[in-house]
Amino acid sequence: MKGKKMVRGQITVFIILGIVLLLGVSTVVYFTSQQVSFREGIVVDKEAQPVYDYVASCISTITEEGVTRQGLQGGYVNIPQDIERTPPSYLPMDSRNTIKVPLWYFENEARVPTLAQMESDLSGFVQENLLGCLDNFKAFQYPVVANATPIVSTAIGDKVTVKVDYPVDIQRPERTVSVTQFVSSVDVRLKEAYDLAVRTMQKEDDNAWFENLTIDLMAGDSDIPMDSLEFDCSPKKWRLTDIRDTLQNTLRAVIPLVRVQNTVSAPFDEKASEYERVKKYTLNDFFQNRYPKNVPADQYEYARLQLDVGAPKSKLSAGFSYQPEWGLDINAQPNDNGVLSSRLGKGASKYLSFLCINQYHFTYDVIYPVLFSVRDPLAFKNKGFTFQMGFPVIINDNQEARQTFGYREFTGFEQSTGFCDQVGDQVVEVRASGYEPEIGVVELSGVQVDYQCVSQACTLGSTHADNGYYRLTSRLPQGCISPRLTVSKPGYLPASKVVTGNLMQFTMPRLHEFKIQVVKDEYSTDTKKFSPSRPLSKDEQVTLHVHAQNTTYDQYIALPGTNATVNLIDGAGTYQIDALLSVYDQVIGGYQNEAWTLTARQLAGTDTLTLHVIAVTPVKDGREYTLAVGEVMNNEDNAEPFAPVLS
Repeated sequence: MKGKKMVRGQITVFIILGIVLLLGVSTVVYFTSQQVSFREGIVVDKEAQPVYDYVASCISTITEEGVTRQGLQGGYVNIPQDIERTPPSYLPMDSRNTIKVPLWYFENEARVPTLAQMESDLSGFVQENLLGCLDNFKAFQYPVVANATPIVSTAIGDKVTVKVDYPVDIQRPERTVSVTQFVSSVDVRLKEAYDLAVRTMQKEDDNAWFENLTIDLMAGDSDIPMDSLEFDCSPKKWRLTDIRDTLQNTLRAVIPLVRVQNTVSAPFDEKASEYERVKKYTLNDFFQNRYPKNVPADQYEYARLQLDVGAPKSKLSAGFSYQPEWGLDINAQPNDNGVLSSRLGKGASKYLSFLCINQYHFTYDVIYPVLFSVRDPLAFKNKGFTFQMGFPVIINDNQEARQTFGYREFTGFEQSTGFCDQVGDQVVEVRASGYEPEIGVVELSGVQVDYQCVSQACTLGSTHADNGYYRLTSRLPQGCISPRLTVSKPGYLPASKVVTGNLMQFTMPRLHEFKIQVVKDEYSTDTKKFSPSRPLSKDEQVTLHVHAQNTTYDQYIALPGTNATVNLIDGAGTYQIDALLSVYDQVIGGYQNEAWTLTARQLAGTDTLTLHVIAVTPVKDGREYTLAVGEVMNNEDNAEPFAPVLS
């Protein structure tokens, strides 16, 4: 029995092998007789192969075009309308504004497309352009008949694969062959590039990496004033436009040096151990005069310009860039018509009261865009592929601010020719009131209304008679965060407010203009007495600063000057007066008064201000004379007797 069972088992095995062999042979015979081939996993009859390859070629060409557009436009095949219509929300890449790179963060809103959205957009692009590429199959001499509308689906993975359900009949002399599905792939690492961009955007949102870098660059630049206390009697001034130019040039040079870890980038000059050796030195080492030797030239790049976004090792290259033509909005506080000035004061104690203290502290609001680019050099058969997106760097009060904020008032705006032409739906009514002599408080006509959006500005018009009111009604430009209106009229103190509603009302104090006369009162260090007032000599100059307390109104005047005037606010007010008297750049005296108080009665009927400055004589070189000048200027007993006189 046992032997018979073994024989039966062997026979069974042979029968199974025979069946498998028969099926295999039958399959070969069948495919040979039917003349089929495989395309992207799909069995294709060889009679249909030319048509299949033709359709697949169109799919591939259109897909490559769509993926290229997605890469250049931040994952969007077509820019959404809310981005297209808002120029601040994208970066223009060419003069014709053909390529727009959306900001993935705008007005406190994330604008990162999902992978599913990108697949859907790409499918729509292929479907929209496929029939045009096929051109009704006119390339073939025999009939090719489509039986339905193509349905496209896309998968973005290690490569981009597009599947098209599209029933097609190929009519040959012997028979009709049908194909229902076409598949094509393009060799591009779109998903990997997209993932890297998403990681980078998330890193920036979470850590404000570029904001902190920008603050560091500004603090380390001697041409950008931030905070200082100097014992110097010469006031310092900076123009906001110059500061902006300096910062733009710095950013253009530094930002491309930022490397993304685990991507292909330029190698550092030295081994990692050399940079780590230098990094071990602490601030205490420097205090103890222990300095590192043989510091690599690119130590700063290694220590500060490497960005870890948590990405795995990649063969992609990545980098950042900034171009000045993309703009940079900057505001500084305090400033006067775009001019930043230090303030002069005196020492805090009686032992330091002779010193001139030059002090300044400026806070900045800054917004500028950064372009992030990922490069796949092997994509599209070595033609290469680029994925790019933008994001804003936002600084508020010298602090990172990854959210929307309102800008402080500043002047010195660039007038824009087309900015105000892009109006939105918001309508605002502007009224301004001021004091007119012998009339009282009235609404003012002829008040110019300026619309300000950071560094952009344009004039909306002027108030005029309108149905019993003096007002201006205007539609506002669109696409601005916290816009500001400024009203101005000769003879009045300008006023400014952030737009908060449809009715904007302003009060404008009247200004009183005075001619300035300057006289000097000489103080002798030998006799300890003052001489009678006398005019300035031809070589003597006075720098005058007048600040109206509890306002932003400052005036800086160089004297003597042609038709020199100063404006004081009509009515009661308190002013800080700082004047320096110099000859050939040597300070020989001046005048200081922290609280020069005027009443409305004192202003009435006057048109001339006589400024008294104290000159310390005899003029000498050296520290002793400088101390004497400081002591006389900062002596509070001299503030009242030598106060400015109105006449």
